[in-house]
Amino acid sequence: MSAVKIPDYAIKIILVLLFLCAAGARFSSTSSSLYRYFRGESAMNYRDALTVSEARAANVLDRHTDKSNWPEGYRPAGVRPVGVEYLAGVVLKTAAWLGEDDSRANTRRLVVFFFSLCVFTVYGLSRNLWGSQAAGLAAAALVAVFMPLIDVTNGREFGHTPFALFAVTLHLLFLQRVARAGGDHTLRRQIVGTAGAALAVVALMASWELAPYYVASVSAIATLLYPLTTSQRRLLAATHLASFVAGAALFAYPTASRMAFAWP
Repeated sequence: MSAVKIPDYAIKIILVLLFLCAAGARFSSTSSSLYRYFRGESAMNYRDALTVSEARAANVLDRHTDKSNWPEGYRPAGVRPVGVEYLAGVVLKTAAWLGEDDSRANTRRLVVFFFSLCVFTVYGLSRNLWGSQAAGLAAAALVAVFMPLIDVTNGREFGHTPFALFAVTLHLLFLQRVARAGGDHTLRRQIVGTAGAALAVVALMASWELAPYYVASVSAIATLLYPLTTSQRRLLAATHLASFVAGAALFAYPTASRMAFAWP
C-alpha cells in the first residue's frame, strides 16, 4: 500500500502554522521581567549591534574600540565574525525609523524569527532524505515544539548559533538539490543548487566561528560521497572553494585568527 500524499498547498499551510507555533512557543517562554538584559557574550554582541545601528560608517566594527575589554580595547571584527551583529544593527536601525525603539525586544524577535525559519529547511531536508512527507513534518514539528531547543533559541541569548543553524540547513538543502538534479531541468537545478550553496557558505563565513571547519568537512564529504557525475563534482568543488576563499578575503576574522587557507 502506497503512502497517502498530502497536497502541496496543505503542506505549505501546515509549515506556516508550524512556523507560527515555533515563534509563539519561543516568545511565550521568555519573560522580559526575568531576562531584561543580555549577559556575557550576548551583551557584547548586542552592544556591537547597537553600535552598527547608531553609526554611519559601514566598517564600524572593523575599528579598534575601548568600550569593551578595557583598558586595552579590541577590534570586534578581528575577534569573531560580526555578520550577525551587522544584520541586527540594520534591523534595529530600520525598526527605530519605523517607530519601534525597544532594541532588546527587537533583537530577541530577530533571533526567534531566524531560528523559526528552520521549520521550512528541516522539513525539506528530512523529506528528501527519507522520501517521506510524514518524516519531514515530524522533523519540522520537533524544531517547533521541542522544549530543550526552545530554551536555547527563544532570544534569551543573542549568539551566532541560531542564525548559523538556519544557514547550515539551507546549505545542506541546496546540496541535496544538486545531488537530486535530474530530468528535464538538470542544468537549472545544478546551477541553482551550487549557487545557493555557495552563497550559504559566504553567509556562514560572515556569521559563525566554526564555519571554516564545517565548510571544509561537509564540502569534502559531499563532493566525494554524493552520487554525482564528474562535472557535478568539479562544479561543486570549484564553487565551494571560491566561496570559501571569498569569505576568507572579505571578512577579517579568518585572517586575524590565522585559520588554515585564510587569505594572507
